[in-house]
Amino acid sequence: KLIILKAITRKFNLHDDVNLQSIAEQSPPNLTGADLYALCADAMLASLRKQIHILDSQGKSDAEWKGTLTVSHDDFMSVLTNLKPSVSQEELKQYRNKKFLVGETSK
Repeated sequence: KLIILKAITRKFNLHDDVNLQSIAEQSPPNLTGADLYALCADAMLASLRKQIHILDSQGKSDAEWKGTLTVSHDDFMSVLTNLKPSVSQEELKQYRNKKFLVGETSK
């Protein structure tokens, strides 16, 4: 999971508090690559929403903003609490068993 998170976020501006290892460890074990992509995209969206809220509270339009969007650890964690894996633990176990069996027969 950590390798996938690093690959997905390689072009993100991550806050210094982001610990991808911790995020990987706290995520459900049955997250797919697509689920991890959704986690990262939604964390970026959470960061964007926070920035828009800040601009609105200052009476500025988003066109006036010249900053860089930075995704924080809290952005990831807020998304992670509501993220539902796309496969169940049982489905993942079945997939791994089939993958193992196919690997054994092809040798």
